[in-house]
Amino acid sequence: MFAFRYKRPSQLCWALAINILALAVLKNSALATDAQPRPIYKVVKTISLKSFFKMRSDWSVSAYQANTADDLGSDPAKLCFVRPKDKHENCTKITSGMPNDPTFLFDYQAVTDLKVVTLKPGVSAILFHAQFSGGGSGTKEQISLWTYDPRSDWFWPALIVSLTGIGQYKVFNSGPLSGYVIVGDPEWQTGEPHFGAHQFHMTVYRLTGLFYLEVLSYLAKQKYSVSDDDNSYPSDAIDGELPQIRTLLKSIGQ
Repeated sequence: MFAFRYKRPSQLCWALAINILALAVLKNSALATDAQPRPIYKVVKTISLKSFFKMRSDWSVSAYQANTADDLGSDPAKLCFVRPKDKHENCTKITSGMPNDPTFLFDYQAVTDLKVVTLKPGVSAILFHAQFSGGGSGTKEQISLWTYDPRSDWFWPALIVSLTGIGQYKVFNSGPLSGYVIVGDPEWQTGEPHFGAHQFHMTVYRLTGLFYLEVLSYLAKQKYSVSDDDNSYPSDAIDGELPQIRTLLKSIGQ
């Protein structure tokens, strides 16, 4: 099992909203009429995959980041798969839409992580983590898992999740929850202090074949700390909710 958690007290969803609005204004400003040069992408990391997967072709995967990433440009990071026989890389730009406005895209500019992980015994995947920033303290993260299909000799996105910079996720690859991914993201309730503890929205996914399916979603009753300075509440929402998650999964036959 491996886990990932941001715990920087200034990275809260309301700060992110302000940063997103500022970036949207800059991107759509009528003053920004000059043609922009095409970004130059650099390789952040490349992994040869043949030793990790039983595959028909000698695949490799690369994570790319644009030269504009440090300047908070609107050029998203890219995840690219390639075989020796391919004339071009098969690339995916890392973006996501807003829930209430899918036409507005988050461009995840920065590459945070690229590695091969175990989902459950005998099943591996590519984990790619990219980050969006609008220039302030808040960030948005996208984590994707890519599995290999030997029948088509191709990699497919098994799971893509987006969460705020203080969100949490864990991939369980052993024990009773082997093959599950749990994601927790804080939800700010009216009247709560900005840097206080918050309830987390918990989502549970189960690996079925090559893809993850959502099997459980709920708002935790317990609050969890999002600040290093607040020790009055537990900080690990996923560990704190595991007993409840196991109970709910059992009740639905999982």
